[in-house]
Amino acid sequence: MNSQKVNLSTPNILGGIGGIFLILGLGPVGIILILIAFHQYSQMLNKPSIFKDGLTWGISSFVAIILFIFSIAISPMLLFAYGVLIFAVINLKKALTELSITLNQNLFDMSGKFIFWGALLSIILIGLVGIFIGNILLTIAFFTAPKEIQLEITHSQPESTNSQPEIDACSNFLKAGDYKKAIEFGKLAVQKYPENPAAYYCLGETYYKVGELNLAYENMKKAESLTNNKEDLMYIYNRIGLILLDMGHLDEAILYFMKSLISAKELNNIDMQAAILNNIAGVYDKKGELDKALSYYEESLNLTTIENEKAAAYNNIANIYSGKGYYQKAIQYFQKAIEIYEKYGDYHSVSAVKLNLGNTYREMKDYENAEKYLSEGLEGVKKVGDKYREATGYRYLGRLYRDKGDKKTAKEYFTLAYNLYKSIGAEGDAQSVLNEMDILY
Repeated sequence: MNSQKVNLSTPNILGGIGGIFLILGLGPVGIILILIAFHQYSQMLNKPSIFKDGLTWGISSFVAIILFIFSIAISPMLLFAYGVLIFAVINLKKALTELSITLNQNLFDMSGKFIFWGALLSIILIGLVGIFIGNILLTIAFFTAPKEIQLEITHSQPESTNSQPEIDACSNFLKAGDYKKAIEFGKLAVQKYPENPAAYYCLGETYYKVGELNLAYENMKKAESLTNNKEDLMYIYNRIGLILLDMGHLDEAILYFMKSLISAKELNNIDMQAAILNNIAGVYDKKGELDKALSYYEESLNLTTIENEKAAAYNNIANIYSGKGYYQKAIQYFQKAIEIYEKYGDYHSVSAVKLNLGNTYREMKDYENAEKYLSEGLEGVKKVGDKYREATGYRYLGRLYRDKGDKKTAKEYFTLAYNLYKSIGAEGDAQSVLNEMDILY
């Protein structure tokens, strides 16, 4: 995956200042500043629809303002002004929804909804409160939006051809972490484009994100069968390897990772080589070959040039140090991973790392911190619907209560973990939990 870092500080600040002017009742100035911000976002993020919809909102808003002024003298114009206002906020809502998905900043979407419903109800005046709240949320959204993001400049999955909105929607919702919507559009995509590997890849990737391993594997294998493009297959092989890793089929996972690595080397894709080496290390980690795993993780880290992708290596290296009993060193690497993931707004991964950090505190017999991080991590992965990591959270809590001497509660959590692992096809993990339950008493 080739990418470049994009600094969004300027449009964030311009938009935030524009929002302040809207709150203060200086609408025209606020609109102009927000339009400038929209224009910069469109160019930086390669999302022309943000400025297109925003410009329609801006022009319509100015027309509505003029009409409202004239309606003081000519009352029939009030209804026409109201109609133009509704048209304006519909376009603002579209621009903010696109921005929300792209930047993974839900406040943009929320502000758009408040402003829309506020405008709709403004005819009975109470809607003005909704618009005011919406403007406050919009201002906060601009000021708290990510200051920089990694923007992909080549595709990281099989490319869809021509205009295929269902595949694009699946991909956008997947990137935004809205897995429910991504699955919805992924299903539509495979129905509408049954011969397009990108449709199956996106649906399979989303199922993997929520821990539905059997469904993820089924869709990825279908994507594999539909393409002979070397770059597409590089990504597909890697993802199949990850699915097999979580299913516990370690030798098969290695085979797919090696096939992906060969393609990455032939394509001279350094970042992808780093990612695959990281995944190969994960296999040896699960096999218990910790020194070999650490060697692969460090090789991966040395190749990685993208900051947010280093976080995965830090997390995995921390797990190795934890397994070897170097707990303080492990905690340092976990905190590095959390810091980077939080910086890029990837709270799904933050939650996953917190589970690992909590388990490390358990091994240190620091049960207070263990429960804190395990609870926070479990809440986070449940929120996004990640069943695999939810099961892992239950497993770690089972170990915590086992170590604290509460075998009854431990068994309850182990049972939750076992049943969830079984339901998603993680047979290796399910059997491992069963073994832990067998030696509980």
